Amino acid sequence: MNPLHHDKRSLYLRHSMKAIYWMIFAGSLITLLAALNYSWNNKSGHTGFSPMAFSMLYWPVLVIGLLGVVLTKGFWLSPRMVVSIGLAGLAYGLFVTRLGILNEYGDWINARMPARNPNTSLFLIVFTLLGIGGSLLAAYLLGPKIESSVANPPSASTELS
Repeated sequence: MNPLHHDKRSLYLRHSMKAIYWMIFAGSLITLLAALNYSWNNKSGHTGFSPMAFSMLYWPVLVIGLLGVVLTKGFWLSPRMVVSIGLAGLAYGLFVTRLGILNEYGDWINARMPARNPNTSLFLIVFTLLGIGGSLLAAYLLGPKIESSVANPPSASTELS
């Protein structure tokens, strides 16, 4: 069977897989942005949920994205974007707890109720722009490139010379 030949069923499956990856990406991105918004607006520096436990929710996102990258040999953008948002989601918990932006209430009490980091706004802006934006840009730029020889195959006259 010619690998360039696609019947209706395989074409439908391909489009469905791409749509599923884009939905996973969109849901994960919206969830991560909501967590960043919560971190931004929470002025106390403590919360009832564990930011580290929240980050663990991104392990399945990362695994699904990596599986998609392997299955598509990295040619599809959507699985690469899922991998990048999965990595950013995993980094979120470490980022907000280590920099003193947001801690679980019990940990905050055990640390003698420290004040929230005064550079929180700057750190969250940097994480959003460089952490999320940078990883998405890298996912886009690091994809396979179509070589000019594939895009413009040599004609019969150039092969003879």
